[in-house]
This record gives sequence, structure tokens and C-alpha cells, in this order.
Amino acid sequence: MTPFSYAGWYGQVEIARLLLARDDVEADSKNEEGRTPLSFAAWYGKLQFKAAKNGCVPLLSTEDIDVNLQDKYGDSPLHYAVRYGHQNVASLLLLHCNIAPNLKNVKGQTPLHCAVLGVDGEYDVNYNSASSREATVSLLLARNDVRVGLEDDNGLTTLMLACSLEIASVVKLF
Repeated sequence: MTPFSYAGWYGQVEIARLLLARDDVEADSKNEEGRTPLSFAAWYGKLQFKAAKNGCVPLLSTEDIDVNLQDKYGDSPLHYAVRYGHQNVASLLLLHCNIAPNLKNVKGQTPLHCAVLGVDGEYDVNYNSASSREATVSLLLARNDVRVGLEDDNGLTTLMLACSLEIASVVKLF
């Protein structure tokens, strides 16, 4: 991992900005699994930035960061934010002008699939409360460009997935 990756991991925005000002720091530097500093920040819920006047969110004040960059598992920062229930991070990512909310990972799962599934592909009531899961799914469903009918590699749409996991509170959202 790079110093910039650690800054993302720990949510050290000011340090990240200082590092990005250097010529020898690559904004989208990847670790051995293809994860970027933004992926780590989204995974651990450490993303902090403000929207610009035009409504677009310049991540860490740079255009050099690709918000849709996928790791070797096909997961983007948005996949990580919603999987781990970080609605604040997901909200910020969804404000970015270039966000692609329907990217599929290697299992064919979109961020909406990940929001329904939660951590490690299993519904764990101890990890995310029902209200947290509902809020994360609602956040995605509020967008008109999120496609709810996309199937994963098992042929499951997000509604089918919520039904199979018996998550009534999420099923009601569709």
C-alpha cells in the first residue's frame, strides 16, 4: 500500500490533499487487489468532501480520481460503501457527475445487489440494522438511473434477492 492509500483508509483528507499535490503520487494507485485509496475510504466510511457550486462533487479536489475504478473483484467504491452500510459515503459518491451506479462486479452484482446482500453476501441482522439496510437501498432506488431489473450471475434481480433472503422491509421498497 502507498501513503495515499493509507490516507484514504483512515480518512485523512488533509494528508491526502498534500500527497496529491506531489508529482510522484498517483491518485488512482492500486494495491495488489486493485483497490484504490477511494475504495478504502468508501469501504471504511471515511470519505469527506463538499459538493462544488455546480452540484458535482470533486473528490478530494482533483479530477484525477476515477470514482468508477473497479478492483480485481469488479467492486467499485460505491459497491463498498453500500455493502458496508455507509450511507453518507454512498450519498457523496452518488453526487459525483461521473458515477456509474449500475457497474457489475465479477459475480454480476451491482451496488444495489450489494446493498441488499450486505457483508460477505449474507444478510446479517447483527451487522446492519434493518433501518440501515433500508436507508441504503432507498438511497439507490431514489435515483432514476439505477436499474432494478439487472440480474447477477445467478439470475437474481435485487427484488428476487431480497425475497430469497426474506427481508420484508427491503421488499416493500421495490
